[in-house]
Amino acid sequence: MTQADLIPLVETLKQARVLCMGDVMLDHYIHGEVERISPEAPVPVLHIQREERTLGGAGNVLRNLHALGVETCFISVTGTDAAGRELARMVANMGGAEAHVLAERGRTTPTRPFRSIPPRAIRPSPSTATIAAIVLPKVRTSS
Repeated sequence: MTQADLIPLVETLKQARVLCMGDVMLDHYIHGEVERISPEAPVPVLHIQREERTLGGAGNVLRNLHALGVETCFISVTGTDAAGRELARMVANMGGAEAHVLAERGRTTPTRPFRSIPPRAIRPSPSTATIAAIVLPKVRTSS
């Protein structure tokens, strides 16, 4: 199947109504540059330039269906925490999707932090210490 064969199939999606159900999570992207090596330890010092949060997991599927113009019914569960409230706002602000996001007490909303630099141990610069103290412990590195 070629890319040209896919275009008519994608166009037919606009005539469908799709149920998107699954775990929604908050993807948190940290963009920055390593400007120097820390004098206290041999780790890079990250200067955080910007951060962005987007719909992840099933929310990413919803976002992609929305971009294709597909009528969508979305069902998911979040926690009653700040990430859950932010995700519920993001889904509601999309428009065009019938959204059913249940906030369950005692549940922790999944978040996934990402960095736009290669994975490694980093130390934030002093101007970003507050944000980094929250985010960096949650960042998982892969080898």
